[in-house]
Amino acid sequence: MPFVQCTGLSHAFGARTIFNNASLYLKDGSRAALAGPNGAGKTTLMKILAGIFTPDSVELAVQKGTRIAYLPQSGIEFRGCTIYEAAETAYRDIEELIAKRDELGIRLEQKQYDETKLTLLLEEFNHLVETIDNSGYWRRKERIYDVLTGLGFTEKMINAHVHELSQGWQMRLGLAHVLLEFPDIMLLDEPTNYLDIEARTWLEQYLTKFQGGYLIVSHDRSFLDACVTEVYELWNGKLERYTGNYSAYEKRRKEELAALIAAWEAQQEEIARIEEFINRFRYNESKASLVQSRIKQLEKIEPIIIPEGFKRMHFRLPEPPHCGSIALTLENIAKHYGEFCVIPSFSRIIDSGKKLALVGPNGAGKTTLMRIIAGYDKNFTGTLKYGTGVSIGFFSQDTIYALDDSKTVLDEAEADCPFDLIPEVRNLLGAFLFRGDDIYKKVSVLSGGERSRLALLKMLMHPANLLVLDEPTNHLDLDSKDILLEALKNYKGTVIFVSHDKFFLDSLAEEVLELSCGKEPRLYNGGYSYYLQKREQFAEIQTPVAIKQEDTLSTAQQYREQEKQKKAELRRLQRKESELLTEIDTTEQKIKALQAALARPENYSNPAKAKELHATIQETEKTLTELHTAWETVAEQLSHFEN
Repeated sequence: MPFVQCTGLSHAFGARTIFNNASLYLKDGSRAALAGPNGAGKTTLMKILAGIFTPDSVELAVQKGTRIAYLPQSGIEFRGCTIYEAAETAYRDIEELIAKRDELGIRLEQKQYDETKLTLLLEEFNHLVETIDNSGYWRRKERIYDVLTGLGFTEKMINAHVHELSQGWQMRLGLAHVLLEFPDIMLLDEPTNYLDIEARTWLEQYLTKFQGGYLIVSHDRSFLDACVTEVYELWNGKLERYTGNYSAYEKRRKEELAALIAAWEAQQEEIARIEEFINRFRYNESKASLVQSRIKQLEKIEPIIIPEGFKRMHFRLPEPPHCGSIALTLENIAKHYGEFCVIPSFSRIIDSGKKLALVGPNGAGKTTLMRIIAGYDKNFTGTLKYGTGVSIGFFSQDTIYALDDSKTVLDEAEADCPFDLIPEVRNLLGAFLFRGDDIYKKVSVLSGGERSRLALLKMLMHPANLLVLDEPTNHLDLDSKDILLEALKNYKGTVIFVSHDKFFLDSLAEEVLELSCGKEPRLYNGGYSYYLQKREQFAEIQTPVAIKQEDTLSTAQQYREQEKQKKAELRRLQRKESELLTEIDTTEQKIKALQAALARPENYSNPAKAKELHATIQETEKTLTELHTAWETVAEQLSHFEN
């Protein structure tokens, strides 16, 4: 069975230890994610497993014949061929195996070997035949088209030259190349970075059917939940394995971290108590032996350390300036490039305070509409009216070019920063992955991803009541996404955004505007899950089933039957709504009682009791959220009867 195993992995960059006797095991069928704070060494570990980086020490065992393919985060570039030809190079290793098989076949025909040698050669020959057959080589054209179209390449693009591709599409092609290699083990470092939702969904489905094993680094929570059954966490130089999907890992990790923080707090109290005794009796001769005992006791305490990457911070956006009840009015807005219609004429009123997501396939006009709304594209037909007092904050990948290359990261972040946020700038930079000496880097040396994060932070710190955000989660890790998500959910202004992160969409969007190439945009008055549900219903229009003559009812009878069913369903929904509202009220009262209990000195001063109450509150709040979601669904269904 193909596998790769590393044990005794240790490595340091200068004085900083990255790995300390870490171990990891991947086999055929492994569905693993690699997690850990930014800068922990995840990419370095991928390179070690791929055999392109040599650590200070490691025992790396790879089953003979195991084929490993590695997808880096960036830097892939194909030249001098078409997209199809580049994809086809994934089969070069197989072509070498075919040549080896043919050569071995000729040797076997000579029959110049003893029985033992002949048996070994036959086993090798059969293994080569099996590997070649399983690779999909004999139907490679079909596989190439399936993979490329699944990742968003059109028929026209497949036959185009690779020099026409952007960096993002080059990386998509690199991902296609890895998938087409059909290796035993895949090492995928941020495979979804340049994929839209459709391509991500296709990749999820591909990976769930993949027969080999894989290790994934990703900042897409929904993608990981769909694809992995185990998580390796790189923390403090060690690799800890957790079974289950990413959400299960996060839940366990949160519990462990809470316990660690509680232990740290208890230790700090103990240290403070010992130090207070030492300081009080340091010069008291009668207590000298006791003081020395306490000093030794203090020296023996092994400090509990909470790693910087696991310390959570919160970011509150500046209070949005006051504005009217309407943020934006679109009247007969349309966009054409020559004869090609990107956005057909449509009208829409966007109320202040809404969180509106724009969705749709590549080329549907999402970015174009964002630029029109933000006032950057004035070449359109129709009328765009901003509400009273509306001020706009706009983020796109183009905003990175507005940064001052001569400044440091810290200086650029502080420029135009509201006065009350200046003391928080360093912490905010840390939340956006600029930590330690990174804040003193010149903007001119930043990578594209770093520039994007800095531009996003600068925009968010500037007071505005209408935020227009085009892929704000690009280049952010999961913790940074969570910080941004929390800030936007608490933000009282209007947010219009595009994202390919399902979790982010589902957590933030209150309304969804679907754009389709050449079709009028359709508004869904609900979150992203609601949009997916309704879209599925629209797609499932079935041919009516033929009714037997003897079962046919008259038109009047049919109407009466339908009305009867409607009334019954209405009564059922009304009962369900009443039950849910009662449960919601009871649950809210329970939370208040638990919070009151936690506030009592005898409880909050008892770490074990406080932890227990806190966990119960969290679980009850989760139940309340689920009840609210269920009630919203029922209320939505009832609204259809009212309409």
